[in-house]
Amino acid sequence: MKSNLHKIKRNWQSILIYFKRKFDPKYNQSPGQFDLKLYQICMSMMEHPDTKFVASHLLHGRYLVNETEQIIIIIQDNEISITNHQYRYSLTVYGKYMLAIKSEFDKKMLNTSKQLESMVFDNIQVSLNTIANQLKKYA
Repeated sequence: MKSNLHKIKRNWQSILIYFKRKFDPKYNQSPGQFDLKLYQICMSMMEHPDTKFVASHLLHGRYLVNETEQIIIIIQDNEISITNHQYRYSLTVYGKYMLAIKSEFDKKMLNTSKQLESMVFDNIQVSLNTIANQLKKYA
């Protein structure tokens, strides 16, 4: 019974999300003249090997920092700011491009977190093995 109730709730939630995306104006706006170019810039920046991913949960911001290219991209609710040593542009982006940028950022951030976590666990495992080997001679 409980699992059926859960399935009904999940289906209802999926239906509500579908209709929100279907009728909410910010999801249905036609792309602006800069949206595609901003999407391409953000994707290129995310693929750059020297780019650092930073997320601020308090400010709800996502930051792409590339010191070699001297570019900082700030992704907030519906705004993308691109800062260089010469200029700063803040542009509003809605709809599928913003969702795609945020989704890709979150995937990259998750992968980075998993790599760091794996590295920490590997270091712990090596340290524990070293301690165990040192103590074996006393057992």
